[in-house]
Amino acid sequence: MLKKKDGISITELTRRVGEIFKLCRKKRGLTQIEVANKAGLTQAAVSRIEKGLCSSSIDTLIKISQALGIKLSTVFEIIESKKKPQL
Repeated sequence: MLKKKDGISITELTRRVGEIFKLCRKKRGLTQIEVANKAGLTQAAVSRIEKGLCSSSIDTLIKISQALGIKLSTVFEIIESKKKPQL
């Protein structure tokens, strides 16, 4: 496991970002392919990010959040608050 920063490991942070993206995508009725096309990514990349299987650049996270119509800062606020996402 990677080192923790501010009480959460990088691995856990990656997992939680992906979880929030997936919840947001489903709530908006979008497929991974639709998000990938809007973000200029592959469906496989979106899938791996949603599953928390890979760390992504800030640029990639911004592209996905824009494709989903949410601010990336909102994603991190949800993680920090430890509350269930209300997207």
